[in-house]
Amino acid sequence: MQQQASTFQVPPYMTEDALVQEMTRHMQQNIQGQTYTGINALNVVTVGEKIPGNAVCLFITMFFAAILIFPICFMFCDWWKQIVYPFYTVSLDFYRGLGTFLRRVPSCQSLMVKICDSNFNAEKGQLLYEALMGSQVKNVTFVNLASGINCMEEEHDNFKMNVSRIKELPMTSMLTWSNQEV
Repeated sequence: MQQQASTFQVPPYMTEDALVQEMTRHMQQNIQGQTYTGINALNVVTVGEKIPGNAVCLFITMFFAAILIFPICFMFCDWWKQIVYPFYTVSLDFYRGLGTFLRRVPSCQSLMVKICDSNFNAEKGQLLYEALMGSQVKNVTFVNLASGINCMEEEHDNFKMNVSRIKELPMTSMLTWSNQEV
């Protein structure tokens, strides 16, 4: 049997059950009659719900930058980026649903997750660890495409700690967020 890869784009904020049902439906439509056992690789892409940045702060900075120039320096500061940049957040149900789905597809040995989650914290890191621990995945790539500043806390600084347990699993893993790679 030929082994296949499947790509699934996940809408933000689905419940765990809805996510598993939607991924199952997607797999059934794209496998062309084969069972899940033919799936070797799974690519999951999701962008969290957008939390808009502060446009007023951006406008004020640009206005004063046109007059005084020094406010342009603010644009390089993390505190300014936290105020102005839009942030994205993915629900915990996504991580739970991913784990449930991976347990239902025992032949999946390669997983690539591209996510845009500005609030990837220790709890989400633990759920990702549990999802991978209960699966047959041997190669995992996790790429968080969100800006390197967490919208809720300084979790970006703790990214290595939040995913350190995943590195202990018996699998090849590449975990990145912004310019941090574990």
